[in-house]
Amino acid sequence: MRVHTFIALLLLAAHARAGDFGSDFAVVMIDDATETKLGPFPYDRAIYAKAIDACARLKAKAVVLKFFFDLPKSADGDAALAAAMKKIPVALQARLEPTEGTAQSIPPRFRFGDKPLPAAERGELGWIPLPALLDSAAAVAFVDFDGPVIPLVEEYRGAPYKSLVLCCLEMTTGAQARVEPGKIFVGQGWLPVDGKNVFHSELGQLEPLQPISFASLLAGDVKPEAVAGRVVIIGWDSQRTDTLPTKLGPMGIHRLFVQCLVFAHRQLNASQQPPAPARAAPPPRTG
Repeated sequence: MRVHTFIALLLLAAHARAGDFGSDFAVVMIDDATETKLGPFPYDRAIYAKAIDACARLKAKAVVLKFFFDLPKSADGDAALAAAMKKIPVALQARLEPTEGTAQSIPPRFRFGDKPLPAAERGELGWIPLPALLDSAAAVAFVDFDGPVIPLVEEYRGAPYKSLVLCCLEMTTGAQARVEPGKIFVGQGWLPVDGKNVFHSELGQLEPLQPISFASLLAGDVKPEAVAGRVVIIGWDSQRTDTLPTKLGPMGIHRLFVQCLVFAHRQLNASQQPPAPARAAPPPRTG
C-alpha cells in the first residue's frame, strides 16, 4: 500500500471515530442504585463536588451538570461545589422562568457574542446559577425545550446566550459556535436552523445508552478509559425521574436531553466532509 493511500485511510478512520457519540461524551446518571445507596435525589452540593473531583482525576475533558443551582443550600456544600468547579471546565444550566425566576445577572463572558441574535425564547427572569457558582463556571447555557425542537440561541435580559446542547458540542469540539443565516457552525460542521435559530431535530434511532452509575463514580469504580478525554454529562435517571412524552414513548427528562444531544451530534458530524483519498504518486519516468 502506498504511503499516501495509507495516510488517507487513517484520516478517514479518524473521521469515523469522531462521529461516535461514546467517544466524545460519557453519561453519568443518578440511578436507582445511587438512590438506594445515598437516599433520594437531590443531594447536598458537596456530593456533586465529589463527582466533579472524580471526573478531574479520571482526566475528563469537561463536566456538564444537568441540575439547577439557582437557590442557596448549605453554605459548606455550595462552597465545595464552587471549589471543585475550578479543577475542570464545568457547564451549568439555566432556564427562563417568568413566574418563579429572578433577575439574577449573568456575567458578559457567557454571552453568545456582543450583538443581538434572532431567538425564539426570550425572557427577563430565570433560574440562573448562584453568583459564586457563576464565578467558577466555564459556561452557562439554557435548556428551554422539552423535545427535539431546540432553540440553540436564547435571549435573557436583552442578551443572547447558547443552548446547553450547543454548549456541549462546543466543549467536545473545542470550537466556538458561530451563526450564519440558516446555519450554526461548530468547527467544520454545522446545524441547520430556522430564522430564529431553532434546530428542528427528530428522535430517530436512539443511542443505546449505558450510563455510568453516579454511585460508582463516587466509589471510584469507574475505569479511566470510560471517562478520559470526554465531556461528562451528569444527570438523574431513576424510577422517580419525571418523564416527557415522545413519539417513542415516555422518556426521563435527562435521558431525553441526552438523546436530543445525540441527534445534534450526529447532524454536526454528518455535515463535515471526510478528507478526499490522496492520489497515488505517478510512477517515475523511465525514458
